[in-house]
Amino acid sequence: MKIEKTTTPNSSDRDLLATAKKVAAYSATSLGAICGTSQFSSADVVEYSPAGAPITITDSDAVGFHVDMDGDAQNDFLLIWGIYLGLPTFVIDSAGLGAQNVVDATQVGDPYLVDVIPAGGTVGPSFDDSSTLALFDPFVGTRGYVGVQFDIADGGGGTANQHFGFLDVEVNAANNALTLYGGAFDDEPFTPISTVPEPNSLAFLALGAAGSVSMRRRRSGNVKAKM
Repeated sequence: MKIEKTTTPNSSDRDLLATAKKVAAYSATSLGAICGTSQFSSADVVEYSPAGAPITITDSDAVGFHVDMDGDAQNDFLLIWGIYLGLPTFVIDSAGLGAQNVVDATQVGDPYLVDVIPAGGTVGPSFDDSSTLALFDPFVGTRGYVGVQFDIADGGGGTANQHFGFLDVEVNAANNALTLYGGAFDDEPFTPISTVPEPNSLAFLALGAAGSVSMRRRRSGNVKAKM
């Protein structure tokens, strides 16, 4: 008689495996952005990827970079370096570029500061504060997401043409260079959009879930007898 140790996945194991597969798939789509493929599965989410991305703006750039979120040849936001209220800083400005174009910001003192949205955060009607101009000071030495709201048709007033989106931005520690990696917006008017989780974090989650299943199988193997 031969004794063979085998394992049979229980329902809990199957749930963990299903989770691992989903996370791994999401991780793969997020990593797709690095390889030039879309990182979004929703048909309503439109990826913003400016030509030549990533785009770097320095403190010696007097022109800045115009962001055209939806590719309609109408600029929605301007990223530029300047001196605002005596502060040397990068700013995002929408003045004169759209009737309803605003940035998710938090007001501290006189200037508005860009609100740093974490990976997996949501951009929607619950903006901390809305401003047509905000300073990137909270981004110094940090990469994160900037929430934006813009009017595709520039219709002015109401919410019928307004869309939520985000920009993936980093400001170096020396505060003399801003890098724009891209972004996205929801094609459905006035619909919240979630930022993309970091690919590395997703990969670790997938490996952790799969490892947990493997460990549990080793510990709870069933013994079958073969004649």
